[in-house]
Amino acid sequence: MEIPSRLAQKFIPEPNSGCWLWVAAKSTFGYGRIRYDGRQQQAHRVLYELLVGTIPTGLFLDHRCRQPACVNPSHLEAVTHLENVRRSLRNICIRGHSLTGDNLATKRSGGRRCRSCDREAKRLQWAEWRRVGLRRPRKRGNALQCGHGHIFDEKNTRLYSYRGRLLRFCRACERAKSRALPRLSQTPYRVRPLAVKPIPRTRPTPMERFEAKVRRLTVGCWEWQGVVERGGYGIISIGRTSTTAHRRAYSLYIGAIPCGHHIDHICCNRRCVNPAHLEAVTQGENNRRIAARRVG
Repeated sequence: MEIPSRLAQKFIPEPNSGCWLWVAAKSTFGYGRIRYDGRQQQAHRVLYELLVGTIPTGLFLDHRCRQPACVNPSHLEAVTHLENVRRSLRNICIRGHSLTGDNLATKRSGGRRCRSCDREAKRLQWAEWRRVGLRRPRKRGNALQCGHGHIFDEKNTRLYSYRGRLLRFCRACERAKSRALPRLSQTPYRVRPLAVKPIPRTRPTPMERFEAKVRRLTVGCWEWQGVVERGGYGIISIGRTSTTAHRRAYSLYIGAIPCGHHIDHICCNRRCVNPAHLEAVTQGENNRRIAARRVG
């Protein structure tokens, strides 16, 4: 079936990946939106039903290219909700370790945990404890001494009542821990001090902060990767106020926006923040261009 002209003018083929990138209205999560058959629908579902066929009941369309804005039916696959969720899960942890095989641990709550990160955290913990004079206990404590070998005499013993139970703590161990975390030295619970001091963060410049949320496409558009409003325009915070990303891009790269003027997207991509694709026009000219594009 041939693609209607109204739909064909709302996406751009990307030659490298083969994606058909939707450049019209998008949802908050980056999926294309269009009013079709009298109701708002997702653009990739509309193109799939036009070119492939009806989506089976209870199935969802998965983007095999991992690009939410893509509407190419050859990049879409109808799968169950469980399979769609499984494919969306990342196979690596935040530190780059693979979450597969023996390195994957499951929490009681059903979440996933990286064993390599757990081992590294324990190694850093004991390195900090050795620095302040504690050694790793080779055996559990008994009635005479703690796990680190300190004798439980009257001077070295501290008693603590917790939920009807009388707990015993070694004062020598607590003094050694207090050198690492002075504020938490009196707590009866296990303390995990930091192994290294956090590196002070340098505040990025407005240009660096803006560039970090931009992805340059081969078609020339600079697609906004940050927060997107319901109308499809990018949002960026400046202090305690928020403004649209394309107006911020115009101010950073070109200059101040003339009073009473609006910023028109020449490329018709609302998420685009490329200054070369932006033009300051009056409200009347902006409305005229919008009407002309709808007719065209």
